[in-house]
Amino acid sequence: MFTMLNYIIRRLLIGLFTLICITFIVFALVSLAPGDPIRLMLASERINPELAQRMIQYYKLDQPWYMRYGAYLFSLLHGDLGYSLTTRNKVSLSIARAFPNTVLLTCASMGVAILIAIPLGIIAAAYRNTLADYSALVAALIGVSMPNFWLGLMLILIFGLRLKWLPIFGIGRLERGLMDVISHLILPSITLGSGLAGLLMRLTRSALLDVLGMEYIRTARAKGVAESQVLIKHSFRNAMIPVLTTAGLQFGSLLGGAMIVETIFAWPGMGRLAIQAVQERDFPVIQGTTLVFAASFIVVTLIVDLLYAVIDPRIRYE
Repeated sequence: MFTMLNYIIRRLLIGLFTLICITFIVFALVSLAPGDPIRLMLASERINPELAQRMIQYYKLDQPWYMRYGAYLFSLLHGDLGYSLTTRNKVSLSIARAFPNTVLLTCASMGVAILIAIPLGIIAAAYRNTLADYSALVAALIGVSMPNFWLGLMLILIFGLRLKWLPIFGIGRLERGLMDVISHLILPSITLGSGLAGLLMRLTRSALLDVLGMEYIRTARAKGVAESQVLIKHSFRNAMIPVLTTAGLQFGSLLGGAMIVETIFAWPGMGRLAIQAVQERDFPVIQGTTLVFAASFIVVTLIVDLLYAVIDPRIRYE
């Protein structure tokens, strides 16, 4: 128990150091990038000169970047992510509204990927070098090769505009019923989960084939154990470690990599918020979203590492 607790504490401390490094890199890149967001808003007549001067003083844009970074870290330690340059709202409130939507889309996409990848991977491994195996490999190759933006546009064209079966933008409202949210979720989750499904299917097949070639599997078959039990009970669990690792890492990547899909389907998530912030040079929102993306990835990888011991009791955290 104490060994696992020490491992968790050590990982959290490493994660904290990583987050500090990320804040430094992002702050430096944003600060050194050409163009001043306040002057851009002033040139487009979105603010008057008096308000522009007050914003320059508030955001300390008249000070060196390292002094601004120190002030940013001080505010961050107090839980303050600052205020958006464009909306004047708290960055934490904008993230709090967008982050659950991204988590919902990521979980749905992961569900789509697992529901497709695991059965196909098991079938491909069980019927190696048959038509079923080759068909599953071709499907996986197509899924991995198709760009998200192209697949999303094709799904919108076919199921949204031509057939008019599903909505093509927005997140839906629970007030209209759960099916309204689900219907809005189908197309973006398929778009985001298709590539991951191909990757997980090939990995499941490969991991199962490795396990099926081991001595204890041959022993189980020699004892007359049914092939279904050999696959599910004896092989699948031992083959889950690399699949779980990849799925966990991809889940963390999806949390921060759904920008294109969220933009295509006008999904009000973190990716779309980050894209809008980059377009408007809204550096407090850029820093806040990047920090949340990085923290999410660190937490997900820690959870995946802890799940290893659940799947395989032989693993110990020394």
